Amino acid sequence: MTDTNNYALADAAHDSELARLRTIEADWDAKTRRHLQDLGVGPGQRCLEVGAGAGGAARWLSGQVGPGGKVVATDIDPRFLADLKADNVEVRRHDIAVDPLETDSYDLVHCRVLLIHMRDPAAVLQRMFAALRPGGAFLFEETTGRAGSGVPGWSGAAAFDRAEARYLAMLAAIGVRMTFGAHLPSLLLGLGAVDVGAEETAHLLRPGPQVALRLATVRALRNQAVASGSFTAAEIDEYCALLADPDLVAVNSPLISVWGRRP
Repeated sequence: MTDTNNYALADAAHDSELARLRTIEADWDAKTRRHLQDLGVGPGQRCLEVGAGAGGAARWLSGQVGPGGKVVATDIDPRFLADLKADNVEVRRHDIAVDPLETDSYDLVHCRVLLIHMRDPAAVLQRMFAALRPGGAFLFEETTGRAGSGVPGWSGAAAFDRAEARYLAMLAAIGVRMTFGAHLPSLLLGLGAVDVGAEETAHLLRPGPQVALRLATVRALRNQAVASGSFTAAEIDEYCALLADPDLVAVNSPLISVWGRRP
């Protein structure tokens, strides 16, 4: 790790972090693929997948661009990309904030839940935009930072709302910019992007993959949460109990997908 990002889970155990990344993929890959298809990703293209995680999007892109294309899958910690061995995929250990990156080179650039961990996310966004060739397309997907909310009728709704507010405060305290996604459209328009569009999606938080992801994240950040003063140990336990409630019905924090092209 360098000091150019705030990736709070950098020291997570291999198995738990891999499970967390795969839960993110299971939850969001279908949405990501739909937007990438709408952008016209296809044979022969050169694509950049930044913060490739467990490789789900990179694997799919590999199939779309075919043998005549190429996918460069980068991550500051590529330990979960070891099995990504397609001939048209290059796995690159890379810190997007500081390491050299080609300019005017890619037909498509994508990242998901990456910029919220950067100390200077706007500068990183500009670097990724500059990596596009003229006419190239981008898809950037980040959280907008509004807290989830319990659905009325669930007995834990009020306590969940309080815990969610503390959760976002804790993430802000440790440097995770959960609201950054809300700034993506204006920043990209400021860079000169054209054909810009956006879609914000929030899923119901019910027992299943979403809850598993949140529980894994909260448990992994337990010590940081208490150290930041956002939670007491007892409040963390209460939050985990609410998330594990089989009757849980809540609305999760939303993710915004922003797409467009470099002129």
